[in-house]
Amino acid sequence: MKQRGQSLTETALVLPILLLVLIGSVDILTAGANVLIGKHLTARAARGAALSTVPDGVTSCAARVDSLMTGDFFLLAESTYQVSNCPTDPYQGITQGSAVSVTMALQFHPIFLPGDLWLFTIQTIDYGR
Repeated sequence: MKQRGQSLTETALVLPILLLVLIGSVDILTAGANVLIGKHLTARAARGAALSTVPDGVTSCAARVDSLMTGDFFLLAESTYQVSNCPTDPYQGITQGSAVSVTMALQFHPIFLPGDLWLFTIQTIDYGR
């Protein structure tokens, strides 16, 4: 009987800590997945902007980036992005060798761990071809 009470006490002490670690890992893994998605999106948008050297007369560099960055990609997060050195004129492409930068601000809302917002900044630079 004494052994059974000891096991129950040990379980009562360890279980809350174990649950906190398991539940907290959900927030950490979700935030990590969102950062990976953000890295992929910024890389794809920067590449799309850098390769828009052929003026097709329909889509500007900025419009291509907008089309690549639009969508509901994130879980429990919002994002904003900024593009630098991307002409808005559809007939003006990126000059060869010039840098295009896409910067994303990602705001993650954790469910279980403390903190109102976790902020991540992701930046990708690509060069005109």
